[in-house]
Amino acid sequence: MDAATPDPIALPARYSGARVLARGAFGAVLAAELAGRPVAVKVLDAAWLADPEAGWRFAAEQRRLVPRVVEAGRDAAGRPFFAQDLVLGAPPAGPLDAAEVRRIVAALAAALSHAHGRGLVHGDLKPANVHVAADGVWLLD
Repeated sequence: MDAATPDPIALPARYSGARVLARGAFGAVLAAELAGRPVAVKVLDAAWLADPEAGWRFAAEQRRLVPRVVEAGRDAAGRPFFAQDLVLGAPPAGPLDAAEVRRIVAALAAALSHAHGRGLVHGDLKPANVHVAADGVWLLD
């Protein structure tokens, strides 16, 4: 798929104010509202619909997020999507002191341990998937 001309995304009408936050190799992440609740919606690009591995990876990501998934379905073009609570955070801003680094690593290790205890593997651990929410809680996408 040509990333310069992404396919249009047509979420169900109950989603309002949708705007693209980011595009990745397999799809897009949008910010929207669902019944007044801010959500992040991940949509698989149409170019990947016929690829069984892409479909499996997308479904695995959705399972990894449960119970954070608010809703899952297909858009008007038949592309799978899932919505989760929208948490706008920022990546860590450096330089960080040693105590803060230990706190961040401990929080991320706890998140990974929790996922592993449920039989889940993150599969995409990288700095871009680490965020700090407005309340100071460290999050792993």
